[in-house]
Amino acid sequence: MYIRRDQLLNKLVRYRKKDIVKVITGIRRCGKSVLLNELFYDCLLSEGVPSDHIIKVSLDLKKWESLRDGDMLYHYIAGAIHDDELYYVFLDEIQLVDGFEEIVNSIKAEFNTDVYITGSNSKLLSHDINTIFRGRGIEIKVFPLSFAEFLAYRQIDKTDAFYEYVQFGGLPYAVRETEEQEKRAYLDMMVNTVVTRDMIDRYDIRNEALFIALIEHLCSSIGAYVSTNKITNT
Repeated sequence: MYIRRDQLLNKLVRYRKKDIVKVITGIRRCGKSVLLNELFYDCLLSEGVPSDHIIKVSLDLKKWESLRDGDMLYHYIAGAIHDDELYYVFLDEIQLVDGFEEIVNSIKAEFNTDVYITGSNSKLLSHDINTIFRGRGIEIKVFPLSFAEFLAYRQIDKTDAFYEYVQFGGLPYAVRETEEQEKRAYLDMMVNTVVTRDMIDRYDIRNEALFIALIEHLCSSIGAYVSTNKITNT
């Protein structure tokens, strides 16, 4: 069962058929792929869009590994277009394709397409989206569940829901998980993944131990006054 994200879905519907690339960004596992490939996909089908006019490529899956080559991706999409009707193109985790900007711009310019892409903040936000897509790109930010979304899904007492939300947050997998131990293990894994794979790798941080200690200190100081001197003396 997917968690409803009505506000985000309505935003995609609002931008539908507009001559801009819809760029869906957010941290890992916050629900970008489900929003696009499941919720919005089902919405299009319910409105009568033929399934063969929706091209979906999830570039993080082994099945689509060969399409991480830009030329291969371009030719795959071109080969899936058979008429002049509008085609919806969903490219999930587009940052895995080197030179994706040129590919997306070419697909948009050469074919009758409505293009939607997803990617992690650490990759896509290193660029100016408007520059990448020549002034025809709009960013749609996806965050973990808001408390309202959390409450609508869990349907429990508001006070109990609040304490659970404060403790475990709104990442969809953690919200669906019922065992506390599993929630904690998942969140630990997510912290390690974001810190090591996104931050350390991206910014080429050499002293990993010091950086992780800094992250832990900042996390433990939420709500407290923090200064560089205080951090230095810790």
